Amino acid sequence: MTVITPPRTKAVEHIIRVLAGTEMMERRPFSAGDLAQLRRLDPDHPNRPAFWRLLIDKVPEELRRGEAAETRWAMLMAAMALMAPVHHQHDAHPAAVLAAEHFSEQRVEQFLRADPEHLWPALRRMCHFLASRGKAVDWVRFAELILAASEESADRARHNFARIFYGALHRANATPTPETTP
Repeated sequence: MTVITPPRTKAVEHIIRVLAGTEMMERRPFSAGDLAQLRRLDPDHPNRPAFWRLLIDKVPEELRRGEAAETRWAMLMAAMALMAPVHHQHDAHPAAVLAAEHFSEQRVEQFLRADPEHLWPALRRMCHFLASRGKAVDWVRFAELILAASEESADRARHNFARIFYGALHRANATPTPETTP
């Protein structure tokens, strides 16, 4: 059976590999300077050459059309860069990893309630936290929320993120620790 990968997922996977140094961009490696540009990127004003080269080289035109789409892709790339090069782990849902690392419920709520204008500071805070813990996440899953083009798809992604975060938190709290077992 052939699995068809949606174009957005393919683009995210290409970016994951470029930032990890396992895929070329424009027939050359993505340099430390390019990565530094993405780390300093302001998604509302994506004026760094590394962003534009990566966006145009790896993201199909129909997925990057318009300023709002460019801002979402800039946010995704900047966030990934904050955690690169060890930033991606397949099947490590960001919500589950954050719960396992005891990320603040208040911060998760701020992230989930953030309007587009306040999403970047909340996302950046999460990425700094995860990077400080040396934790990688599945960026394809994070991209579902960050790149959601419609309010309906964003609501669905936020709901799923919350379900996974609070489910993982509940399981972690329900697991007996050596001090609580008889």
